[in-house]
Amino acid sequence: MTKFETLQKDMIAAMKARDKARKDAISSLISDVKKVAIDSGSRDNIGDDLVDQVIIKSLKTAKEQIDTCPDDRAELKAEYQFRYDVIKEYAPS
Repeated sequence: MTKFETLQKDMIAAMKARDKARKDAISSLISDVKKVAIDSGSRDNIGDDLVDQVIIKSLKTAKEQIDTCPDDRAELKAEYQFRYDVIKEYAPS
């Protein structure tokens, strides 16, 4: 099973569990992967290396969001942290 298929399976599991925050985080990862795949012309054959590139980029973006979020916006910061944690689960070691 490819990493992309794993993402799709996990998103479906999150939907079934009614875990909206997790579904949204995984869903945005999937859509980012699809965009990059289309741009690189490999829409039908999405490789693990492409998925890893997108995950690393998304991880950096989420980290920047956490770092730049003002401390008085605790709820928003928690949301960014959750998203970061979900993306980190799929990051290459």
